[in-house]
Amino acid sequence: MPLEARKQALARALQDPEELVRAAASMALDRVEGLAMMGEINEAARKGAKPHRIRAIHFLGRLNTPESLDILLSLLHDPHFDIRVATIKALQNTLPEKALMPLVACLNDPEPSVLQGTLETLSRYRDRKVTEYILPHLLNGDPETACSAAEALGRNGDPRAEPY
Repeated sequence: MPLEARKQALARALQDPEELVRAAASMALDRVEGLAMMGEINEAARKGAKPHRIRAIHFLGRLNTPESLDILLSLLHDPHFDIRVATIKALQNTLPEKALMPLVACLNDPEPSVLQGTLETLSRYRDRKVTEYILPHLLNGDPETACSAAEALGRNGDPRAEPY
């Protein structure tokens, strides 16, 4: 089905009496339009005013394509900490396996908000190997980071975290 025909069908579904149909059509239309505009979204995520960059980053997280994931992974190294935090949060939508080790690398970020966001995102993987990366942060000198580590361990559900 051509792109325009898809858009028209989804636009009609936005008028459906069933709320679930309208919601699904809205999400699908966002995805179709996002895929068609990937170049522009990539550009918006990398340049310009921070609010626009952050909006594009969250959109990339919802797209969940190999290309959008590659863009997000590259943004984990952005010089602006708030862009790194937004990227880490955007990865929570899908928790791709490919992002696990790049996220682990973010645990070395000097910015506490990046570290705290990374701990939260890693805990959502619900993978026992993640506990090994979270445990050392319980002893972090920053109380908020130590608290984030404790919450992350609780979310992860690994029994090795019980003493903490």
